[in-house]
Amino acid sequence: MTGNRTWRDAAVLVCGRGLEAVGQVVAIRALTTFLSPYEAGRYYLLLGVTSWISLGVVNPVSTFCGRRLIDWADEGSASRHILRFVKFVLVVSVLGAGLIVVTHATVGLGVDVPTSWLAWIALGLLLFGSNASGFVAALNVLG
Repeated sequence: MTGNRTWRDAAVLVCGRGLEAVGQVVAIRALTTFLSPYEAGRYYLLLGVTSWISLGVVNPVSTFCGRRLIDWADEGSASRHILRFVKFVLVVSVLGAGLIVVTHATVGLGVDVPTSWLAWIALGLLLFGSNASGFVAALNVLG
């Protein structure tokens, strides 16, 4: 009985990863079809800067939360800690968007985007990207 469940779980994981890869190929194809090389380059610049902030600041905390999540679930405090993590990501996203706007205004990022749009794009990339990566682990653990 356990062997069948293991194979089923493995099949679900492999199918999920395969669908993820297909989705990435479709997204890249759509990006290169609908955006000019100049616009795609601007997107990649913003994505690179926000990824640096997300990986450097949010990822260590997300990893810590992921490692402690089972213990917190057993204690009954997982939802409180997840809410604290979401608040942390919100603060980091606002500060990161502010840092990107200041960097754009002083040094320049090579992106011809109005400052208000840049702030909203950076905030969205940081907020949703960071929370999404943190919640994937939580969903896998808490089921």
